[in-house]
Amino acid sequence: MPERETPPQAGSFPFLSQYESGLFWDMLVDFAKLLRTDSDLNPITSYKKACGKAWLYLTGWSQSGGYVTRMINSFAYLPENCAEEPLFDGYLAAGCGAGMAPMNAYDVSSPFARGGIPTGSMMGAREPYININTESENRHVNWVGDSDQPGFLFRTYQIPGSSHDSGYNLVKYYEGQGAEDNLRFGTVLRFNGESGEAIDYPAARYQSYSRSAEGRVDAMCGTTYPLPAEVLRGLYGSLEYYRTLVEKSARECVKQGFLLEEDREACVEEIVGKAAKRGL
Repeated sequence: MPERETPPQAGSFPFLSQYESGLFWDMLVDFAKLLRTDSDLNPITSYKKACGKAWLYLTGWSQSGGYVTRMINSFAYLPENCAEEPLFDGYLAAGCGAGMAPMNAYDVSSPFARGGIPTGSMMGAREPYININTESENRHVNWVGDSDQPGFLFRTYQIPGSSHDSGYNLVKYYEGQGAEDNLRFGTVLRFNGESGEAIDYPAARYQSYSRSAEGRVDAMCGTTYPLPAEVLRGLYGSLEYYRTLVEKSARECVKQGFLLEEDREACVEEIVGKAAKRGL
């Protein structure tokens, strides 16, 4: 729709004015319904026939997580979408707080927080609904907690020592090939470390935001302030003992389901490697 005027305001989820983002909801609903059928147009028909059942989960990170939240609140339980079976069997949203993507290109999203006061987060669904967030999103949402109430199922997990943006974006984009783009938009960021830290056995002080070269706060990118080597040695004595502590913690995380066994060794090496670089 190239003839459309630019929306008067940009919301939390800006869109190109020539595209009507509201069409997305029709496409997603129709696609979910198609996946429930045995039609030749269904890309998972052979899987359904082989396994006898296909479980459909809607998932999204960041802005896409806002799509998940909007789908639950506005579309999933319309009579025409759940008359015979649910649209989806479960939902997993991450890095989006309680924010919902706008209905269309002219709908201005509600801000994450109003006047510094976190917005509510009374969320739930008829099907299992999990919402995972970093410290970046937690500051904007007043988490109510988990719910097992029938028709209102919800689990929330918060990841301490983490921020919204990823190591890929922090290092390879913002400080790499995207540096010129960010200069043009005035978002030169000062990063002093990685995008997350071990909290149980810290080797640094971590904050979940960064500041631009001009002093503006970027709420989505964390900053690491490494502890001095003498402080690390006072806390842990030696790198060998620190590794023992981290390995014990990692095994406990695997037992509790927060870390995959196949990722445990790499996780330990990454955390211990940071401490080693900082002088422990």
